[in-house]
Amino acid sequence: MGKVSSKELHDNAYVLSESQTKKYLQKSEKMLATIRDQYPFVENLEEAACLSDIRKPDQPLMFVNHHFQWMTLYDREEIMGKNCRFLQGRFTNRETVREIRDAIAAGVVKEVEILNYRKDGIPFWNIFTLYPIFKKKGSKEVTHYLAIQRDVTLLKQANKPINQWSPEELVFHFQCLRFPDPLLDEMFERRLTGEQLVEMKRDKIEALIRSKKELAEEAESLLETLLHEIDFLTKDPEYFAQAQKKLREHPKGEA
Repeated sequence: MGKVSSKELHDNAYVLSESQTKKYLQKSEKMLATIRDQYPFVENLEEAACLSDIRKPDQPLMFVNHHFQWMTLYDREEIMGKNCRFLQGRFTNRETVREIRDAIAAGVVKEVEILNYRKDGIPFWNIFTLYPIFKKKGSKEVTHYLAIQRDVTLLKQANKPINQWSPEELVFHFQCLRFPDPLLDEMFERRLTGEQLVEMKRDKIEALIRSKKELAEEAESLLETLLHEIDFLTKDPEYFAQAQKKLREHPKGEA
């Protein structure tokens, strides 16, 4: 799993106590063989991956690879033993989350696109595929789930005009630009699409902002900033890709 190797298992094991490590490695080496047997392609995989044990309460993660850490910015100590929902955030689509739960319950392969959040709070678009791991080949009993994941943020909206953005895509962009949470919440609650925002007149956008009392003092400057951003997005198709690239080169808190 980027790659599925004994070294990755030992890297995961160091977060455990000495008494737990030997047991973990024995079980995990066996699990490695099972995964390779059912999905041979993982041997040469170079993408983010994690493995959850669905037999245990809350389906905790028992393995993550280095690619998963690089993509999410979380250390293994912060990940192991948790449910993968810690990547979800305020604007993650709940319907997509339900689809994931249903797929796991049914024991089937499922690919989804979901808005997740890195440790530094920056959202990213994640396409991942869930693979059921059966107790043994030919068995119908699913014991684990393998998730192979890709950050597709720079690809997703780079060539997609704002008037085609979904509510999730719209708040994603403005959240990346650190627009105030109350405004983002209002946009999302109204299920405002990119097309609807572009078509809104100045007075309607101002009313949207002023509908949140906590934004009263900054309403005028926020209105001008928002209108300026909409203008950029509608006139320069390369603007989104450039903004996202810069954001990921200079994460939150950096210059």
